[in-house]
Amino acid sequence: MSAEKNRLHKLLADAGYRLSLVFSDLHGTNASKCIDGILEGKSPDVIMSEIHVKKLKASPETIKAALEGELPEETRFVLLQIRAHIDFLQGQINQMLEYVTAKVRELHPQALLLLQTIPGISETSAVKILIELGGEDMSPFKTADRLASWLGVCPGNNESAGKRKSGRTRKGNYYLRRILCECSNATVRTKGTTLQSKYRSLSVRRGHKRSIIAIVHKLIQIIFLVLKNKVGYRDPEIDYEKESAKKNARRWASILCTLPGWNVIAQNLRSGETFKSADHRSSTTA
Repeated sequence: MSAEKNRLHKLLADAGYRLSLVFSDLHGTNASKCIDGILEGKSPDVIMSEIHVKKLKASPETIKAALEGELPEETRFVLLQIRAHIDFLQGQINQMLEYVTAKVRELHPQALLLLQTIPGISETSAVKILIELGGEDMSPFKTADRLASWLGVCPGNNESAGKRKSGRTRKGNYYLRRILCECSNATVRTKGTTLQSKYRSLSVRRGHKRSIIAIVHKLIQIIFLVLKNKVGYRDPEIDYEKESAKKNARRWASILCTLPGWNVIAQNLRSGETFKSADHRSSTTA
């Protein structure tokens, strides 16, 4: 599917449409609408009226210039065939993912839920992680450091005569490393987490890419401990009680509304009256 997407991009560029100057992903919502408009023969002004221009970083003039091109009939036919093939491949990928997810839910239901307690890891990512690790049994790796070394995210140690030459990481499991890099990018965007704080302190002096690899190192250690101890992850900087109250406040309020005498209490609360107990020793105000 990546090869077909590259073919689609090349044909559009050959026809004069420089969509890559505007969109980082040619298969996003706005980019797909632009490609549909181009294939239907719509003018740049009409296409711009159908997309969310304000959400794009490029100026309207740049967007309009990127949508100006000449699309021959033969190229349009090939582009339609490529789009149909991409949709077909995406359907196959979705079917494969559904099948694999169902199998992992059946074989490792607890581990699948535990991994999702880590910020940045969704169900799809958790499924891929368990597949690449070969399940939830961490005994073959012995320690979290060995797992990180197997993955290839440990700092290199190329030192000779007291001089450190390079700290590059070595090669490891490519697929798991790519998955965890995606999860790390999501993790560092999760507000109020320890990993986000660590990323911010590292990125100032080490840059984005090296900091992400450091977060991957921390993430694989957390995954090891979660799977080994069969305990969900609890971030020390997150107030879980507060988040739970915020999430369930509406449901709790609906339950309170069903209690006897709630209408009288709500009416008194709206009027701002003071409620006193029978012995007048304590009071509660609205």
